[in-house]
Amino acid sequence: MRENPTGSGLRRLPPLQELEQVAESLNLPGVGQAGLSEDATDLERAAVLLAHIAAWAADGAQNAKYGGADYLRQPGRYAFRVEAVEEGSSHWRDVGGGDGYGIQESADGPEAFAAAVMLRFLGHVRAHRDDYEDLFDEDVHVRVSVWDVHSVASSWPSMRAPEDLPDPARFAFHLAANKISPHARELRTPVQVHRHIFG
Repeated sequence: MRENPTGSGLRRLPPLQELEQVAESLNLPGVGQAGLSEDATDLERAAVLLAHIAAWAADGAQNAKYGGADYLRQPGRYAFRVEAVEEGSSHWRDVGGGDGYGIQESADGPEAFAAAVMLRFLGHVRAHRDDYEDLFDEDVHVRVSVWDVHSVASSWPSMRAPEDLPDPARFAFHLAANKISPHARELRTPVQVHRHIFG
């Protein structure tokens, strides 16, 4: 970038031709130009092209930081965790084993996904009552916490450091341990839990 000839210290855009050469060398020719009107100026075209080149560079840097953690880059994925607490207690405990946490893809929003996980979990409990006797022997609340994985990773840069990345299946535990608030939470009271299991 060259200094603005006015001497104000402001930077100006490189000429459109130079940006087109850079885009071509990156195999990005013509990117971002389709949305411009036919009477767009060279300056407007250069600004759009520079923005796309910058986005390409940022994406490359992000990929380098993520390494093999594809699950952090892809939108529409949610980390979830199912927990239970006895009436009168404040200590939530994990339930459901491997079915009670993980990362899954969904086209739904976090609230709808949390509700779906809750229904699926309680349906599983109903079908395997012997494995979950403590959920209906006591007055137990059940909750599902859900995090939008892509959103969390994008807003928390340290999450992208390879040494900070947990096992994808236990990503929700990592978020909870770092006090990252879930994007949605679904709760069932003891009466609702009992009704779903035996209703």
